[in-house]
Amino acid sequence: MKSVHDILADLWTLGGGEPSALDAVTLTGREPILPSSFRVGAASQVTIAAAGLAAAEIWKARGGEAQGISLDMMHAAVECRSERYLRVDDKPPPPAWDAIAG
Repeated sequence: MKSVHDILADLWTLGGGEPSALDAVTLTGREPILPSSFRVGAASQVTIAAAGLAAAEIWKARGGEAQGISLDMMHAAVECRSERYLRVDDKPPPPAWDAIAG
């Protein structure tokens, strides 16, 4: 089974990213995070890390300082389920879809 670092490296280089940029990324945590037969934690962590790294590389290309990317797998998984934790006046929000119109 590939590590999340290897999966990120594959995704990053497949998209044309410079492999040396991966040195700025720190990934922590381990699976299983969510109950699933799929590597949901790894998928969420790698995709969010890749987006963060892309933003950091754009910033650097525009003259900004180099930035490190650090992402914990549990935090990434929560972001992918964040609608479950949303509260409005300490209650769950109303349904997003209309009962009739959808």
